Amino acid sequence: MIVMWIVAPLGRAQSVAYTVRLHDARSQVVEIEMLVRGWEAETMDVHLPAWRPGKYTILDPAATVRTITATNAAGTVLDVHQYAKASWRVSGSRGDVRVTYRLYANSLGDRTRHADDTHAFLSGSTVFLYVPELRDRPLTVDVETPGRWRVACGLERDGRVLKAASYDDLVDSPIEVGLHEFAERTVEGVRFEVAVWGATGWTDRAEGINLARVMDDIEKIAKEQIRLFGGFPASRYLFIVHVAPGIGGGTEHLNSTVCQTRPETFEDEKAYARFLSLLSHELFHTWNVKAFRPAGLVPYDYQKENYTTLLWVAEGITNYYDTLTLARTGQVREKDYLDQLSGTIRGEMDRPGGKVQSLEGSSFEAWTKFSRPSPDSANTTVDFYSRGEVTAFALDLAIRRASGGKASLDTVMRLMWERFPSATRAYTTADFMRAVHDAAGEDLSWFYEAHIRGTAMPDVAGLAGSVGLEFGTKTDEAKDDESKPKATRAYLGLRLRDEGGLAAVSGVLEDGPAFAAGVIADDVLLAVNGRRMRGTDLDARLKDLADGETVRLTFFRREELREVYLEPRWKPTAQPTLRKVAKPSEDQTAGFADWLGKGGKTP
Repeated sequence: MIVMWIVAPLGRAQSVAYTVRLHDARSQVVEIEMLVRGWEAETMDVHLPAWRPGKYTILDPAATVRTITATNAAGTVLDVHQYAKASWRVSGSRGDVRVTYRLYANSLGDRTRHADDTHAFLSGSTVFLYVPELRDRPLTVDVETPGRWRVACGLERDGRVLKAASYDDLVDSPIEVGLHEFAERTVEGVRFEVAVWGATGWTDRAEGINLARVMDDIEKIAKEQIRLFGGFPASRYLFIVHVAPGIGGGTEHLNSTVCQTRPETFEDEKAYARFLSLLSHELFHTWNVKAFRPAGLVPYDYQKENYTTLLWVAEGITNYYDTLTLARTGQVREKDYLDQLSGTIRGEMDRPGGKVQSLEGSSFEAWTKFSRPSPDSANTTVDFYSRGEVTAFALDLAIRRASGGKASLDTVMRLMWERFPSATRAYTTADFMRAVHDAAGEDLSWFYEAHIRGTAMPDVAGLAGSVGLEFGTKTDEAKDDESKPKATRAYLGLRLRDEGGLAAVSGVLEDGPAFAAGVIADDVLLAVNGRRMRGTDLDARLKDLADGETVRLTFFRREELREVYLEPRWKPTAQPTLRKVAKPSEDQTAGFADWLGKGGKTP
């Protein structure tokens, strides 16, 4: 990607300083002042990015800009003309220019900007205007904090003033300002910090979450990932954690992350384990996508889509390592991890879109198909997160088998960081596969052609033996028993959502009989064979079917009562699962210990 900038004459020193004012935060309005010193042209263009790094969709945050004005050093009001959806031109701008604007901050769930009477969260690319010619210049941000509010940010600070080496560093360093709990700990020479907003108000414990436990778990995760890579890209790292009903997910940044979770996370062990996987995922991104960055994402073009075919590496491989890290540290039980990974593999085996779209295609179309899913997505697409995770597991096994257990995907990750230690130079698919070749000791281009560029599902069952695993159903399942209740289950190919106690169709899978019968998204199921449907409990209505029995579906479509008859498909009740080989060889025992053993070995 080539970004063309028209550079203004640079005579005396030019600089940019922002001031953040939160006096109207309770009304979800934030005021930003951008002071540009020493500008030497008659006009100055300023822009707000159309997206934010880590979320591959056009967000157009400029829609939340309420007002924008500009003045010169003498206080004279300058003309500001908006000439594109996120671009403004300031006329008569020679000298010092002060651009002041107010924006509405009510976007918590997408981790962009949010303010109220307890905090303000600011993800820079949705908040700070920039001048293209000054994008590489150092800058400062002065955050005017009300009352007892504190500032948490991955940037270096001088008092309340944050300092960034460039605009790119600023927008990759989210700012959390407000009433939050804070803790820090040094791990392997790196200072890890945690700022938690919302915890006290949303948990039953008066003191909020158990931050000591969270820090203990972060320490285990950090030690394992630092061991894998052999070092850490920064001397300091910040976890910003938001706790509130209905939110979830995380976004990686340069030397920080924002992770969101619900209050029940800290009251339920399974939910807490998922939260740790999220922390692990975002921390792994510090290397994979922030240190070594895919071609197409260097440099960022903030005004339009940034296409890459490598999100299966950036996200899919990271997805693989997030819970694998927890299994290696003992934070997730071995059986639970194998069951979880098995479920992900089965989900990809059952997704019709896996025969249509490749992982490279899924990556490239992140901006269109992935970010804008439709009821037909399962039939036409794969998810570079989950399919990428399965493919990363299979690639790991293939490297271990080819190298005789001397190397793994761990080795590849470390090689990538050694060869691409910062985002100044992007890596290509050829670069990544070269690292795979060097680790495996043989050409694995067949794997790339079949499972990454192509659409073939990786042969997990054939590869699993390299680490002492097998993937299949238990041999004591009724193989030859043709009685439906024990051996098979009825399959219609419907995905449902609860809609006021009724079952609304959210998607229809192409490989099921409901697709052929013409059932479509948003149909609302009322009954199966004359028996009422409640919620999404379709399986309960199908379990008593006799083999070969026709299914009569009664449903509403646009408030019109409809019926269809269809013949269900019968799928095996037994689901293939990853489990340890009953009598492993010495090599298999060693392979399993290296893959999932506590601490593993240095790649």
